[in-house]
Amino acid sequence: MSMLVKNTWYVAAWSSEVTCGSLLARRILDIPVVLFRDQNSVIGALHDQCCHRGLPLSMGKAESGGIRCGYHGMRYDREGVCVEIPGQTVIPKRACVRSFPVIEQHGLVWIWCGDIAPTAQPPAYPWHGEWIWKGGQVHYESNYELIHDNLLDLSHLGYVHVFTIGGDPKSHMNAEMSTKRANGGVLVERFMRDVSPPPTHVRINGYSQSVDRWQRIQFVPGLITIYSGSVPAGTLRTRGDQVGGFQQRVFNAITPETGGTSHYFWSVSHVPVPGNPGMTDTLYSDTVKTFEEDRVIVNAQYARMQESVDQKWVDLGIDAGSIQARRILKDLAAAEQVPRVVPVVLQPVTS
Repeated sequence: MSMLVKNTWYVAAWSSEVTCGSLLARRILDIPVVLFRDQNSVIGALHDQCCHRGLPLSMGKAESGGIRCGYHGMRYDREGVCVEIPGQTVIPKRACVRSFPVIEQHGLVWIWCGDIAPTAQPPAYPWHGEWIWKGGQVHYESNYELIHDNLLDLSHLGYVHVFTIGGDPKSHMNAEMSTKRANGGVLVERFMRDVSPPPTHVRINGYSQSVDRWQRIQFVPGLITIYSGSVPAGTLRTRGDQVGGFQQRVFNAITPETGGTSHYFWSVSHVPVPGNPGMTDTLYSDTVKTFEEDRVIVNAQYARMQESVDQKWVDLGIDAGSIQARRILKDLAAAEQVPRVVPVVLQPVTS
């Protein structure tokens, strides 16, 4: 079981999953949550249990801008306050459930389940609009740190993703790589020069010659973004965005469901390639295959690790990014365990 960082934004759902008149139940950070839209289509998120006898509110119905419990009909608004109790006019002051801050942007619903108020907005992702994109969702039987490890170390591509984005294993293992802390997270950059193009890049860009490849991986708690692609050999830029070739941006939001299971929301965005109008579907199909291969690997890792909890695992040079990410999460989680002292203000004595 990994220690979960709570005071950060996580993706709770795709916007399309939360529709008017319906309720979406989801466990996040081991907290049962129910998502819904009010009469103005604004999303709300409540603790998924009635304050009366604990029935999941998701077993009720969306009604009048809130949720009506399916047991005795108590109705809650978007703030979690009970506004109606059938059969009685007096509503107890404690008749409420916890509500969670949510922000909807770029096709995503972000949620904050921490015990302090959010201090910033969720990460922006303008490529869900500026570029053509398509996304999906995967459920992992693994903690979120192993998924981070998989995405921050792309040297595995040549072994795990042979028929899609893999390519020559040697070129991945010998890539030029740099790792650094940046903007509260980790930035990993990888460059491979004059290598064979992987199958997905050939299908999309029609390569018949060697290419230069790049992978720019950025981690912050709750999100990993990857800007990657290929250009004809000898034309790779090591600073800024590339020109021409095949370019994609992959969104990877990893949301802990529990200490040992995770939600994984992903999308792949691209700029059009002339002469390949079907590239969106090709790229989406190959990405689905790639992420299923990852899921099988990571789930198997986690299951075996749970059988060997005392094992001391060996780190390699390729693990530099994931080691830094784990340190960030460890520090954040440790800080959340420190009791917050509320100062006592003494009032003057009056006669």
